[in-house]
Amino acid sequence: NTEYMNIDELRLPLAGVVIGQYGIKGRLQAILKGKTRQFANIDLHLDGRANEFIAGIHSIFNVRSAQIRSTQEINDLQFQTEFNQGSADQSIVNKWNWNFWGYADLPALKNHVSLRGRGFWQDNLIRIQLLDGELTRFALPGVKVEPLKLSLSEQVNWDYQQQQLSGALVLNTAKIQLDYGGVIPKPDISVSLAGQDFSNLNLKSELTADRLGPIKLFASYRDGSLRGNIYWPQQSSDVFQPLFPKRWNWLIQKGTIRGQTAFSIEPEIGLIAGGHIAIENGDITLPKGSIGGINFSLPYRYQDQRLQLGVKQPVEIKINRLENGVCLDNVSVQVQGYYPWTRKMPLSLSKLKLNLLGGELDVDQFSLPQHNPAYLRLSNIELSEILQLMQYNQLEMYGKV
Repeated sequence: NTEYMNIDELRLPLAGVVIGQYGIKGRLQAILKGKTRQFANIDLHLDGRANEFIAGIHSIFNVRSAQIRSTQEINDLQFQTEFNQGSADQSIVNKWNWNFWGYADLPALKNHVSLRGRGFWQDNLIRIQLLDGELTRFALPGVKVEPLKLSLSEQVNWDYQQQQLSGALVLNTAKIQLDYGGVIPKPDISVSLAGQDFSNLNLKSELTADRLGPIKLFASYRDGSLRGNIYWPQQSSDVFQPLFPKRWNWLIQKGTIRGQTAFSIEPEIGLIAGGHIAIENGDITLPKGSIGGINFSLPYRYQDQRLQLGVKQPVEIKINRLENGVCLDNVSVQVQGYYPWTRKMPLSLSKLKLNLLGGELDVDQFSLPQHNPAYLRLSNIELSEILQLMQYNQLEMYGKV
């Protein structure tokens, strides 16, 4: 076992391998089974050519320079392997070129990942030159993710002696489907890695999805925990359009959106996140109306699959105009609480004020769920506008109530 993996089984078929004082030569294979903090049921196969490879075991093998070997030895190494890895580097000593393939389970996602690629191990350096991976379709609470593909945008290099690791990955999928009907189309995630080893990493990432983003992520992975920050630079809010199901027939006309989130993912606790999202001057067209002048900056916290809104104090949301059969102007309300709400963790809406029917409506306090009477105060309502709303033409009334 190592600090990165609990090894259940390690097999090294030795048929066709020559072991000498300078290391291992010939076709070298390895079959590795085990688990890590993130992966279970790992089954990894490596198959390739070794040339005086010592696997870091200096106590048994010696390392010699290729320049001092005999001409016959060098000529013997000029071959093309069946893995199409070429012969140009076969004279380099203490090196094992390999293809790899395998799979592992991801308990956190109730899913599994399959991998295949090419790389080598030379001296203290392990390099992954080519990588293709795929996660099958999986679901999280409220979310379904289409099969996700993984590839390299930069080779992964790990010098375990110098404790230096670097590389870059790309993940993409056709869409992420939200249970209520919204969609995140064509998400692409790029991730660059830098650190000491696979248990001690710094990550930089960008997420784009069609016109959404880029959303930037900076994180560190230590002791099985991931902590970081997500930054969403200001952009047009119509990038949210795919999040509205087509059956709603809601159309975002204008506005801007920005946000920031700090998060941590702990093995035993799961995801905890907190930050804020801000929308300025948002306009939405509805099937029989519209919402205009949406403005708010909403702090939130997420834990145990529940959002807490207005964490330290109520947050004011303002809407200039809401028209959907009746016109509501200058809407303002203070929001604090939880979503989804429960009896013990309600969503409180307070100090609701709006203009309607020529007058005003005030609601001092109500909540979801509501257990006590909520009092609505109507002031200076125009009787003529009430009749007009009711489309009652046989009677005329004027004045304020």
